[in-house]
Amino acid sequence: LTGNSDAWNALRKGDRQAMLALYREHYVGLMNFGIRLTGNRDLSSDCFTQVLLRLWDNRAALPEVGNIRSYLLTCMKHELLKEL
Repeated sequence: LTGNSDAWNALRKGDRQAMLALYREHYVGLMNFGIRLTGNRDLSSDCFTQVLLRLWDNRAALPEVGNIRSYLLTCMKHELLKEL
């Protein structure tokens, strides 16, 4: 998998390696975002895990996304707000 969009499209087709690639690519940024937003590392970690699980569970229905980072940040924000 060479690029982010390749990983996203592979995830949509059920590729577990693509999920791992997205995790590696976005973990630090999404965790930092969550910690900045909430001040709570554990909550941020739990929400990041929930975002990934939800993406995997709904992979067949995921849209084509131009900016994957932005999409994931939005997912993370919604998950954090739901938990707060």
